[in-house]
Amino acid sequence: MRIVMYCYAAIFALLLIGNTVFWIKSRGGWKMLLYELFSGGCIIAAVLIYFTPAWTKAVNPWLTLLAIPVIAVDFYMSVIMHPDHTKPPGIDVSESEIDIARIISLIFEAPGYITAALLMVEKWRHIIV
Repeated sequence: MRIVMYCYAAIFALLLIGNTVFWIKSRGGWKMLLYELFSGGCIIAAVLIYFTPAWTKAVNPWLTLLAIPVIAVDFYMSVIMHPDHTKPPGIDVSESEIDIARIISLIFEAPGYITAALLMVEKWRHIIV
């Protein structure tokens, strides 16, 4: 399972780089680009930390709480936010195409979100119990 998740993190990183190039070429908003880089970096880090036992032991539990706002904002942007706010200006796509892209994004990011949640549970169960 560890190798599969390392491959997932590598593919996620490649997609993140591709999205960054797309946002820069399409002159999308810098705030959205910075958030996407931050969010993607947090998810990749959570996967790598959770599936590397030495890193799991070394990470501070407070750092894992960063996943809560990242997942919440990603959920808001993918499910609740109006599609016009999440696409770069000048890109002519229909609302149904944006909805399909959002669904694909959520499905692909789901293992990362689950891993981030598992990492939080792993780090905090020893403290709370």
